[in-house]
Amino acid sequence: MKYTIVIIFIFIAIIIAIAFNLKKRSLYNQLVEYAASKHFKEFDELIDTKMSRFLFNPFSIDYLKLNKEILANDTKAIDKMFTSITGHRLNLKQKQEIYSKGFNYYIGIENYAKAKEFLDLVHTLNNAQMDREMDRIYDIYALKGYKYLDEILEETSEMPDTYKGVNEFLISLMYENKGDKKKAAEYRKLSEKHLALLDNKIAKKMKEDNKKAE
Repeated sequence: MKYTIVIIFIFIAIIIAIAFNLKKRSLYNQLVEYAASKHFKEFDELIDTKMSRFLFNPFSIDYLKLNKEILANDTKAIDKMFTSITGHRLNLKQKQEIYSKGFNYYIGIENYAKAKEFLDLVHTLNNAQMDREMDRIYDIYALKGYKYLDEILEETSEMPDTYKGVNEFLISLMYENKGDKKKAAEYRKLSEKHLALLDNKIAKKMKEDNKKAE
């Protein structure tokens, strides 16, 4: 009898956990759908419900709101959400996600002062790869520099053509910064050519995966 009661309680706990996860996934998918389809009013109403705050922790709530504001292109609201979300106690993975997202966002809108704030935060993570990638981007876009030109040229020469496109675009920008319009145009064309190769490879892979799934 004792073991029967234990088994019943375990079974009930499993059912509750499954129901909880299904509801959480359903709510998350609905929020993403509202944001992606630009139904921002519906998004705001749903995420502020008691159910949302019960199912999602404060970081997840703010992260969802941040992505919604980025889709809405509301710069003031985005600034507010970045301030709020960096105020949470973040684990390492969350810090990497938020700091890199903030850096890339502010680089994209050419707010280089804010980008530098997030670059400084990235430097606190002791992640050599992130430091290297973002230091390059900051130098090229914010400082209009080209000090990484030789390094990226050498790195790109050892890559397969399919994966050279992004680096070649950066090389083009560095030549522009340097004032060498001829080389900038040359690498811009190479970038377009090799990015097209990558697009074709991705499209082919997706087509093959779809066939396997049928």
